[in-house]
Amino acid sequence: MKAKLIFLFIVSTISCIERVNIEIDAGSDLLVVEGGITNDNGPYELKLSLTTPYSTDPSLFGQERLLHGAKVYVIDVDDNTYTPMEMVRDGYYYTPTSFKGKIGHSYYVEITWNENVYESSIEQIKKVPDIDTIYYRQIEGTENLGLYADFQDGDLKNEFYLWRWEGYYQLLSRLPGPPDYPDTFDCCNVCYVPLQNLEVNLLEDRLINGNKIKEHLIANIAINEPAGPTSLLINIEQLSISEKEFEFWSRVKEQNENEGGLFDPIPSRLTGNMKNVTKKDEYVLGYFSVAGIKKSRIKIERGKYSNELPYFGPPNTFDCRSLMPNATIIKPEYWD
Repeated sequence: MKAKLIFLFIVSTISCIERVNIEIDAGSDLLVVEGGITNDNGPYELKLSLTTPYSTDPSLFGQERLLHGAKVYVIDVDDNTYTPMEMVRDGYYYTPTSFKGKIGHSYYVEITWNENVYESSIEQIKKVPDIDTIYYRQIEGTENLGLYADFQDGDLKNEFYLWRWEGYYQLLSRLPGPPDYPDTFDCCNVCYVPLQNLEVNLLEDRLINGNKIKEHLIANIAINEPAGPTSLLINIEQLSISEKEFEFWSRVKEQNENEGGLFDPIPSRLTGNMKNVTKKDEYVLGYFSVAGIKKSRIKIERGKYSNELPYFGPPNTFDCRSLMPNATIIKPEYWD
């Protein structure tokens, strides 16, 4: 029996969540690998789980089957070193804080679980160009801001790039009027809410090798949503990835953009860089990423482009933390 499986790729260091539809055997227990390493400071996260068998019980849908007790090593091929990843909680494995990937070195991951050995292909951490400029402006004819990057492509041929971003937006609530304010009002009318990117952003340099890349669109940001035209802080990662990973994320992007129309291509198996060494015919989902990385950040003042007021919530709502479940009064790092 075949069933359509829906699962989420959560890509660290910055979380990027992508919904993917593929067809597999309904009773299969397939390994799902999500994570990787860069030349940035660790620790690095690797999430291991099993696919959920098809069931008609709606209570089982969406339940994660996180992998407990796997032995995981990151192998540096050039130095011939094995770095263990420790399971901090079920399904989540981390390298030591002291471990850091090196530009020019090649790595793979080895996972041993349930008498099976899994390995990723060997991939190299490539040098990634600096982000020269990050800026934003209103996209003509829209209520959106475009966030752009300029950078100098490297001299090597066949370079492949991936961008990820996440951030926070400001959420405001009303201040109580007199006589309660300000004498009896201590907290909290300014909150910060996490914002995640849900799109795959890729570029290959086949036609632009060695040139200056200008106005590459990183994000398309609504001016008045969410929470009205409040400020945002966006953290950006620019990664140099392998051609194999570029092809993987290209297929993910293609499947996400197909809405199941009559002439859409049939979803294919998203072959990553993982394999079961013990059972060579077993399918393994996901990707172990090995990438060079550069980071940047920018504060976006949406209020300059809007005449609307921020969303203050219902009347008599003075604590902004009650407006969103993940709102916090803790100001993000680099906000000011």
